[in-house]
Amino acid sequence: SRAQIDRWVGVDPPGPHVWERTHVLRTTDPAAMHSVDLYWDESWAFLGWYVNLQAPLTPSQHGYDTTDLALDVWVEPDGTWSWKDEDDLAALVDRGVLDATAAAAVRYEGERVIADRPWPTGWESWRPPADWTAPQLPAGWEVVRAQEYQAGGSTPGAGGSAV
Repeated sequence: SRAQIDRWVGVDPPGPHVWERTHVLRTTDPAAMHSVDLYWDESWAFLGWYVNLQAPLTPSQHGYDTTDLALDVWVEPDGTWSWKDEDDLAALVDRGVLDATAAAAVRYEGERVIADRPWPTGWESWRPPADWTAPQLPAGWEVVRAQEYQAGGSTPGAGGSAV
């Protein structure tokens, strides 16, 4: 749908979002085209791993920027996995946001991570300190250097988004 595609290409302006209902820890190698996120329910029962396929991190004045590449992998605690958002990846190709070569590279990265099986991560029993509070977003956090994902890397262009 048009609304689904607009969600990916950034038609709506960025805004703060408070994560609810689950606990999440994102682990990312800055050079990798993915993160491995760990999910727990509200009582800290482990739910599984989420492989977020994304452009490699690029330094920014507030930390790092990346571009979400739509396709993801959900991994159950027993190691069984499934693709997520295949329709979103196809919509990005249909809209011309990604070309077929870039979409194939995204799927290949997902297949590579699945074959490598980087779970368990060693972070499954992690808990934040009891006095930990969410940091405040700095002024200008929503301004992102535009990026365009191309097979083989991230280069200046259009379509950047912060994660």
